[in-house]
Amino acid sequence: MDRFCVTGEPGGGIRSLSLAKNYDLVLSMEILRHDSPPNVFYIPIDDNTVMYANTTKSSERPIDVLYTSSHCDKDRERIVEVIRQRIEKAGLRFEFNGRCNAGSNKPRYRFASGDEPALEAKMMIAVSRSQDRNTEALDEKLSKAMKYGCIAIYQGVGQRLADSVHGYPKAYLDRIQYSSDADFARAVVLTLQDSALLDSMQQKLTRYKWGGTKFCNEIHEYVLAHAPAWMNSETERQSAITLAKNDGASVSNDFFLRIVQCAFKDANNRNYTWVRKLQEADIEINHCCFG
Repeated sequence: MDRFCVTGEPGGGIRSLSLAKNYDLVLSMEILRHDSPPNVFYIPIDDNTVMYANTTKSSERPIDVLYTSSHCDKDRERIVEVIRQRIEKAGLRFEFNGRCNAGSNKPRYRFASGDEPALEAKMMIAVSRSQDRNTEALDEKLSKAMKYGCIAIYQGVGQRLADSVHGYPKAYLDRIQYSSDADFARAVVLTLQDSALLDSMQQKLTRYKWGGTKFCNEIHEYVLAHAPAWMNSETERQSAITLAKNDGASVSNDFFLRIVQCAFKDANNRNYTWVRKLQEADIEINHCCFG
């Protein structure tokens, strides 16, 4: 159990079939709905979400819908454009602050350095990168909106993960519940026009206690059944366990250390040290580019 693969890219569910043959443990934000390899488990990208303190009530926020994306996927742009057109037709305010504009002719929304524009938005686009119905995936899109007290406008395949794994409150609009993009966009407008509904949905978010590691339990049980020699060695427990990640890893060492702690649970009793080369590490973390 010394070779970890942590993957945060769409397609990870299908990719896990081959990765599982080369790694002892594969952790992915996207997993197969059925027939997943036994050493492949779900792990969230955004696993440490904390509700932003002192959020302004939804009904008092100036931006109706905020779109934050710089990966201008054509399918995402298409559905957001339908929503934008419906919003603007109703005289409501749509803003974007990434490279993607969903066909808007407005300039990119500018905000003061250090400010968080999501705190000014009633609702926020949360269209996941993963849309394959053969997989389940939950990237950061849904939790980012919720973190800032925004009602998420969600399209994705992570409903079960959001509910049973994380216990996210069902305080978001879900595309899967509507027969067409037009119906979905209409529901967004109707929600925006009901201040009491917006505020009650936001209250569900603010009452939710973020955190928890329920998804770690299943991983840890597997690790115990396939434990590396150093895991149960008192000698090794007192010495440093080395970790290394490949050059493609685009998130911090702290993020991956939390994943290791999730898997082994007794990580706080160990001395973990990062080294530069994968071949010199007790635990190698590879295929871990999040984007």
